[in-house]
Amino acid sequence: MSGVFEHAVATLRADTDPVWPVRKALPPNKTQHKRALSAEEVGQLLNDFDGHGGNFQTIKAFRLMWLALSRPNESVQAEWVEFDLDKALWTIPARRMKARREHIVPLPTQAVELLKAMHPITGHTKFVFPNRDDRQRPMADAALRQALKKLGWATKYSPHGTRTTGSTRLSEMGYRPDAIEAQLAHAEPNSVRRTYNHATYLDERRVMMQDWGGKLEIWKAAAQAGN
Repeated sequence: MSGVFEHAVATLRADTDPVWPVRKALPPNKTQHKRALSAEEVGQLLNDFDGHGGNFQTIKAFRLMWLALSRPNESVQAEWVEFDLDKALWTIPARRMKARREHIVPLPTQAVELLKAMHPITGHTKFVFPNRDDRQRPMADAALRQALKKLGWATKYSPHGTRTTGSTRLSEMGYRPDAIEAQLAHAEPNSVRRTYNHATYLDERRVMMQDWGGKLEIWKAAAQAGN
């Protein structure tokens, strides 16, 4: 309801938002879609998304987001120049990162194979996942949310919850918090430690992300077998 009044204020159709004081007084709603998914739920989600018959690019962008544990906008706006597939590395420039620092992402073989499959289709464009109506722009991350709504997942999961799930599951798999945080590009306030992390954790993150890619395959296969 407050969104209606916010729009009315923005378009000068109302002077104030009467819902705002009530909304501020209420405790924040911890929505289900931002919680960490279980392994079974991840498998079912990936299986549902792959098989829903939607846009090919949307399916692949969603899969890349999960394989790299990247933010939705980082995935859908990915540029071909950022990838070194021979080294299985994705270097996201500072201008596209939330913390405004370059981020190096080690890619599992599943992500490399996905990108190699995409290259004959969109390799001649700037973006891995170009906009359907304007190939000079990337696709919008709203496409992911629209697909999830169609599949009935919108109330249970948001693309922004992917990284919460990855962090939780990788911790359960025994990986060190520092390596997980480095993969998620969470800000490190100490510049010396940040440099150390960058140099030290890349090899560990390579192993971790390959393990992660394998787990996603296992969980998805289990969901397929159970359907």
